[in-house]
Formats: sequence, C-alpha cells, structure tokens
Amino acid sequence: MSDSSSQIEQEIIKLTHEKMEAIRQRDGAALERIIADDFLIAGWQPEGRVADKRFYIEDCLKPVDVEQGAYSFDRWQFRVYDNTVIANYLFKWHALVAGKEWGGVALITSVWANRDGSWRLVATHSSVIPGPQE
Repeated sequence: MSDSSSQIEQEIIKLTHEKMEAIRQRDGAALERIIADDFLIAGWQPEGRVADKRFYIEDCLKPVDVEQGAYSFDRWQFRVYDNTVIANYLFKWHALVAGKEWGGVALITSVWANRDGSWRLVATHSSVIPGPQE
C-alpha cells in the first residue's frame, strides 16, 4: 500500500466517522457536505427500494428518541482507484430507540468519489448480518 493510498484510506475513515456524528447530532449541513448530490443508498429501505440523498438526509434528521446509542466500525478493506474508493467494513450499532432495544451488525459497501479535491460519498449498500436465532 502506498503512502498516498494510506492517506486516502484514513480520510475515508475520518469522513465515515464525521457522517455518523452528523447523524447523531442531526447536523444537516455536515451531511450535505459529505454526501454527493447524486448519492444513492440500497439495502436500507424496505422492499429493496433505493433512496437518494434528499430522502436519506431527511430521514437522518427526523427526531428520534435514542438513548445509550453506540456504534463501531471494524474490518475495513479498501480498493483505491484514482478518484474513486470502494470501502467495505462492518458496522455495529446498539441503542434504545423509543425504549426498545435496537441494534445489529451490517456489512457496508461505500463508494467515494474525489470531486474538486474533496471526497464525497456517492453510494452505500448495507447488508444486515443475521445474529444467532433466539
């Protein structure tokens, strides 16, 4: 891995954390900055629907009764191609939402494009990893 690739990977990790913090803080301006205008997200809506940037940000900004929220990222893997990065990682989350336990683990694939010198999130796909059956 070149120094350049390592720096890019660290930038993508930093931006991913900034995006999660922006969601936690309901910071629409930060989400607008990080997410590309042509962003699409799959694996997140019911019935396999794909959502765009506007829908995603509006959903992230909705007031939700969240307590004890925690998340982590693990097992990062990157493929860096000129102005595009594909990142895969495990995303783990847990919280009390409206008083009910909510959490899980998902494998995330995110695609980032360098536009005018800044990395922007252009696509995300999440696949929930089923836990042990109770």
